[in-house]
Amino acid sequence: MIDLPNLVGPSVTLRQPRPEDVLDRLVLRQVPEIVRMFGGDPIAMRPLTEAATRKWLDRLGEHPHAWVIEHEGKFLGEIRLDAVDDHDRRARLAIGLYDPANSGSA
Repeated sequence: MIDLPNLVGPSVTLRQPRPEDVLDRLVLRQVPEIVRMFGGDPIAMRPLTEAATRKWLDRLGEHPHAWVIEHEGKFLGEIRLDAVDDHDRRARLAIGLYDPANSGSA
């Protein structure tokens, strides 16, 4: 796992993944509306498995610029900086909120 600092704001904390995030992510399950918002096909979505969730969490932990989003002590999603260009000082921001109650899709 890459050692990134925790970033604490007034309502969310961005932190490194923890093993218990697997269960928290599974509890939120795959929500068709959220899959659609991410550009996926809700009809073709596969069930969310523990093994797939562990792989996703491992990849997130190895990403050089990725954090778990925590709100009021609860797992909410992920945030990443992708395609980081140090020379031009730019990157793409990816935010994934998996809790329909906190993503505007409920």
